[in-house]
Amino acid sequence: MPKEYEIFFYFTFLIFSVVFAVILNSLFLKFSKNFGTSTYGPKQERWTEQKKPTLGGFSFYIVFLFSISAYSVVFEIDLLNNNYLIGLLLAVSSGFLLGLADDAYGTNPFLKFLAQFLCANILVGTGIYIPLTEFSNINYVFTVFWVIGIMNSINMIDNMDGIVTSIAICIIGGTLALLVLENQYDQIYFLILLGVFGTLLGFLYFNYYPSKMYMGDTGAQFLGIFLSTIAIIFLWQNKGPGGQIIQVRQFILPISLFIVPLIDTTTVFVSRIRHGQSPFIGGNDHLTHHLVYLGFSERQVMFFLSGITLISIFLIILLQEYFAPWQSWHTGLMIGYIFFVFIILQILHRQGGKANLKKLSKPARKKKESKLRIKKVNK
Repeated sequence: MPKEYEIFFYFTFLIFSVVFAVILNSLFLKFSKNFGTSTYGPKQERWTEQKKPTLGGFSFYIVFLFSISAYSVVFEIDLLNNNYLIGLLLAVSSGFLLGLADDAYGTNPFLKFLAQFLCANILVGTGIYIPLTEFSNINYVFTVFWVIGIMNSINMIDNMDGIVTSIAICIIGGTLALLVLENQYDQIYFLILLGVFGTLLGFLYFNYYPSKMYMGDTGAQFLGIFLSTIAIIFLWQNKGPGGQIIQVRQFILPISLFIVPLIDTTTVFVSRIRHGQSPFIGGNDHLTHHLVYLGFSERQVMFFLSGITLISIFLIILLQEYFAPWQSWHTGLMIGYIFFVFIILQILHRQGGKANLKKLSKPARKKKESKLRIKKVNK
């Protein structure tokens, strides 16, 4: 296919994905009554108490499947011999079904972990793993850790209108930009990324504050496995020519693009363990919540966290594409940036917690402070 027709095809497919997502989610919104709705109270994962449809993830998965079909038809390629694609399809389908079961029945955390473990092993079994070292077993273990970590990170930060949708748009948009700059857009993964990117743009219309619809665990688990897999295929391969066993440079791209969900999950996990709480039960102690405690509006929280991701993308493109080849000062600069963002978000998280404590009534505040003191003494 001539290059100009190929570009036209990609552009048309992007527009189709956006329009399809808007139409499909409009239909879901119109016909959803009792099916696919969810109520999240203050003690649960959601910030709002309103009951809204959790059907947004269906459009993600449908366009994902359609992207694969469209590419095979237009470019007349047999995709059954592509192990990477088969692994992506099976793993993403498993993640989607996991989220669907969780929305419908409320999956036990241990069963959810087993399903995520299965998704990761499907990838490893089809040759999709992180080439971290020369030792295969270490690579496989790290890949499983990465996949499960990202699936939970995306799921945990899906607690406020537009947060995960906007961050996922930025991550996929950044990956697409890198592929275009490196002339790697003539492959099926580019079309799949483009399709999911367009679907997320269409869904954002319904998920933007005040939202009309949630993506649910169906959408969050889909995005978790999809994004973690795409990162393995494109971002974790960024190794330099050196012969080191483990290269710091290899960690820069994935950590920078996923910086917000990774820092949020790490912060919440450590905070809950420190206070003697289970890290696997939802609560209002995420970065998003603490920013609201500090006076941010929900829209401002979305723009702030998405803005951090966009800055990461800008720095990566600037250093990798316009200041090539990669040198040691690139690594130093990005490590400094990641550390700076981590410190700033930790400060905001701590200050948000203090602000929330001050807003509590005096008896409630004393009770909460007393519980924290008792837990520390018992330790």
